[in-house]
Amino acid sequence: MKFFLILALLLTNAAASAQDTSFSATYDVYWKGFRVFSSDIKSEIKGEHYHAAASFYPRGMAKIFVNGRSDVSSKGLINERGAITAREYKVNGKWGGDISERHILFDENGRVQSVQLNLPEDWSEYPLQPIPDEFNRGPDPMSMLVAVLRDPWQKHGFGPLDELTPYDIDVIDGRGVMKYSMKCQAESTDLKIRKSRSPYGGETIECSIAFKQMAGFIDESQLEGKKLKKYLKRKKKAEKAKAKREARLKKGKKVEKDEILIWFQKFDDMNIYLPIRAEAKGSRGNAKIYLAKMEEITETITAR
Repeated sequence: MKFFLILALLLTNAAASAQDTSFSATYDVYWKGFRVFSSDIKSEIKGEHYHAAASFYPRGMAKIFVNGRSDVSSKGLINERGAITAREYKVNGKWGGDISERHILFDENGRVQSVQLNLPEDWSEYPLQPIPDEFNRGPDPMSMLVAVLRDPWQKHGFGPLDELTPYDIDVIDGRGVMKYSMKCQAESTDLKIRKSRSPYGGETIECSIAFKQMAGFIDESQLEGKKLKKYLKRKKKAEKAKAKREARLKKGKKVEKDEILIWFQKFDDMNIYLPIRAEAKGSRGNAKIYLAKMEEITETITAR
């Protein structure tokens, strides 16, 4: 789900600063004009350690159609240059009658040491290929931005100095690996936001993230009968859509980009850049995310 990628970015962005930083924030998700989900988050960097935790839950009328909650946490080490080593990633979710749990432990070098998965039965309908050894390392989704920001902002386009090439990073979630390509605009943007959705706005840096699956593909060799037929039909449909998209690109026609847009704003009092708005396009409409409130905190994060 695209929202969890955005959530990962929202949680770990405080790592842009080398100083100790702790904050809490609430983000609201809107779909077709209605607030449908919220996320309460906390992010902490103290000395050589980073830790982030979040909860994600439905709001308003969305509770009629979906009821549940997800809790996500990640922790690891960060050195004086901002380089990170993921050590643990946890996801606990309960939606309706389905329970979803993931727990990844990384060794001192950031390589995957163990993976524990407890997923809904329908998630296992199609067996997946093993993740190749070359991809069995961090960061996890929530540690991703810490890794992206391990070098100065301007090097990867996080500032109004130069137009720079995308920064690529492979992210593991226990079932597969995605490559994320992040790039930002060279010039700042004066972002206008309705006060009813967020009190924040003004000068921001607009960034985009595209993604490509690298590992965790369906293992076609283990399928047979109706299941194989169903999978091949879905695969053919996806290939047809991809070919159509590529043909339009070759003709110079406009094609809707499959990417996430994020607007960062600097909070001088804490010396961090924080997303104040994000947008993800989906087949059923765009999800728009706003920073509703944030504050600096002093207490230590306790993961659920």
